[in-house]
Amino acid sequence: MDDQQRRTLGLREHGWLRDDEAISGVPFYYAVTGLPDDRVAKVAYFDHRWQIMRRLRDEVGSWTGRYASKEEALAAVQAEWGAL
Repeated sequence: MDDQQRRTLGLREHGWLRDDEAISGVPFYYAVTGLPDDRVAKVAYFDHRWQIMRRLRDEVGSWTGRYASKEEALAAVQAEWGAL
């Protein structure tokens, strides 16, 4: 598959930080968009790093990775699943 056939993946805000009862507006959890229907990926910031959780059909993986930014985590998903 050449570069023109690669899927373009993106991030959609999916969760925001809370400060007591108010939502701060700072997103920390994203859904990866543009994947085939049988795949799901989430990107989230916790434990002082960005991590990825992948699901293929009904098989859910663990949170993995140590990424400096959400964009770096998305690039890892793009490298793995972007050519599907």
